[in-house]
Amino acid sequence: MKQTDKEIIAEIKELQNQISEKTKALEKIFKDGLTVLLSEYKSQIDSITIHINNHEFNDGDPTYFSLNYDDLTLNYQDELGNEYEYEPYNNDANNKALGLIHKTLVDFFKAFDTKDFYEGLFGDRYDSITFEVKDDKLKIS
Repeated sequence: MKQTDKEIIAEIKELQNQISEKTKALEKIFKDGLTVLLSEYKSQIDSITIHINNHEFNDGDPTYFSLNYDDLTLNYQDELGNEYEYEPYNNDANNKALGLIHKTLVDFFKAFDTKDFYEGLFGDRYDSITFEVKDDKLKIS
């Protein structure tokens, strides 16, 4: 039996609603998981910063969007309050504890790197994103 145009449109709308619901559920899982990880590492790092590549092409091609989580920076303070950044490719690369935290966070971000997930979540609002946990809540700025 052939579907009518109205039936096809209704089915498309229902599928779009299902995608929206699943995307919201995935966003919650992402934010909850990141909150747990950052809370777990709170004694070693204060926040993480990730740069975004959001390049618009002038030739009509689609926008290129990517989250550069492989190069994420761990931000922390020492006992004296001096602020530092850990990047895996700088001279702190020998810090094994921070290296393991970095790898764990990169693996976490890779697990959620599905088509358009990060672009939908962060869009073109940021050049870089800092994630931190304050009062047991994830803060994104």
